[in-house]
Amino acid sequence: MVVADVLDRLLWRVRPYEKQKGMADEFIERATLAMADAFERYGSSKDFDRILDKLAETVREGKKIIDPGIPQKPLSASWAKFI
Repeated sequence: MVVADVLDRLLWRVRPYEKQKGMADEFIERATLAMADAFERYGSSKDFDRILDKLAETVREGKKIIDPGIPQKPLSASWAKFI
């Protein structure tokens, strides 16, 4: 559940700044499959370090979708407390 929450948060962080429309959704779909694969490979042996490494790698990849030329969008006060 925690990994799903991280991916969801990553999607919401990246989508407003994606270089091309749809990139964030495509990325999250691939990332979800990659994380499921990591759990299948390393979950039974409880190799959580490898799972977390894969998650960190996924977050780094997701940040590459962000177009730095898009100005930061304002947050509403109700959402600002979660970031």
